[in-house]
Amino acid sequence: RRQHKELQSWEGACSRFFRELKRHPWVGSSKRFVFDAPVPMLHPEIKAVYLNTIKSPMDLTTAECKLLQGGIYKHPQEFVDDVALVFANAVTFNKSGDEQGDPTSCAYFDASRHLLRYTRWLSLEYLSAFLFDDSQNEGERQTGPLPHWKLTVSNLNDSRYEMENVVFKQLLDKSEDGDRVTWMESECEKLLKSLRHQTDQKRMTFFIREEYPLDYDQYIKKRVWWMGCETKLKEWKYDTFGELISDLRLIFENALKYNGRVKDYDTTSKDAYESALHMSGKLEVAIQKLYLTAGDRIEREKIEEIILDREAEIAQRAEEEEEERIRSELLKQRERSRNSGVEPSRSSIATPSLKIRRAPRRDLDFDNPFDDQEGSHEQTEMEVINKQKNIYEKQLRDRALGFNVTKNVGIRIYHNLFWRSQAIGWSKDVSERIQQTLAQQNIEVNAEKLMETGEEPKCTPKPSLVASLLHSSGRSQVKMALSKPVKRKNKRKRLFLG
Repeated sequence: RRQHKELQSWEGACSRFFRELKRHPWVGSSKRFVFDAPVPMLHPEIKAVYLNTIKSPMDLTTAECKLLQGGIYKHPQEFVDDVALVFANAVTFNKSGDEQGDPTSCAYFDASRHLLRYTRWLSLEYLSAFLFDDSQNEGERQTGPLPHWKLTVSNLNDSRYEMENVVFKQLLDKSEDGDRVTWMESECEKLLKSLRHQTDQKRMTFFIREEYPLDYDQYIKKRVWWMGCETKLKEWKYDTFGELISDLRLIFENALKYNGRVKDYDTTSKDAYESALHMSGKLEVAIQKLYLTAGDRIEREKIEEIILDREAEIAQRAEEEEEERIRSELLKQRERSRNSGVEPSRSSIATPSLKIRRAPRRDLDFDNPFDDQEGSHEQTEMEVINKQKNIYEKQLRDRALGFNVTKNVGIRIYHNLFWRSQAIGWSKDVSERIQQTLAQQNIEVNAEKLMETGEEPKCTPKPSLVASLLHSSGRSQVKMALSKPVKRKNKRKRLFLG
């Protein structure tokens, strides 16, 4: 398995496309949908049925391994085909269950159709440098969840047209004054800030404030500037994504139109014209990112609403069936009691301890698991169970994490103490060898002097030999007399009273 830095240029582009796809909440971190493992391995009970229906099984992990292994894919088209095959297989296998109304099959069917379309958008954008130019042979537009598509320029134009239709006229979900901004407002703010990067500060000086020449209105019908767009967004004056996008595009279109007349002989107009060309290109890149992100989120919320409505309908149907069962059981007991003369009570009939209900939430936000909207605090049985399960799993993860951290700290401390003891022992051995070497050198020097002069050299005693020389003969001694301290008597003064 190769590292990402070892990939070829087209393989690196495929790897970036795949990593971005894995960031999708239904692909990477979803507990509801699983696409990164073989279906027969996850569900052995349906292995035979699945293999009879699907002739070419594929999962995302297998596709990624084949890419990183190298030598299997010869072109980006082959890798994209395998990724698309994962979701196309899910659509094919769950189609019959969707027609029969099975909740799991319906959810997988709808999610896979959307992921097919999102994968097409994403692959054409990330692999745009490797597209085949078929602009001369453009036919009908290809839209919707296609099971297979070619990496061509015409398909890229079709996908951008489709994303624009989804996003451009979408009404913005506006926040109330003092509340947290919605995700739509956040995407609009990102689009505005994409033009205010530090590297583009000099180029944006022409378009930030309302500063225009005197004859500007003679050539331009509508004045638009960046701070004006920011103010309108903060004051909730934009109703759709398209209104903000049109105003931002108009900023640079006006600059190109006004400064294009005199750019050849006026330096300021030339700078403004070139800056407008550069920033308009950068704006289009940011708009395509907005189309991709917002288009996915808008379509995903629609599907989540369908899934929730379907689950609510199933829960309501189950509740009605349970009530009907209780009613029929009560009627049967009353019929039997007429023969015995005892009137049955409703409490004698087995009733469920907890009814299944769905809390009235409007959307199921996988990106934002915390819903700040006011509403009913009623929880369903499955929500309570899932919440307790998530808390228990989090406790297990925290415990395992704490154990690993403690283990790693203990191992590190043990290694530090071990090497410290080794270093101390090594330093002691070295110091002893040095002392032995020095002592041997002193003996050899003294022997040489004795051979030359015949006198034994005088050596100064070491501090450790001072105690052995205290009683040697010929040593001048110092006498010290120690006297006891004299105690002074305290004389008491007598007081005479006359």
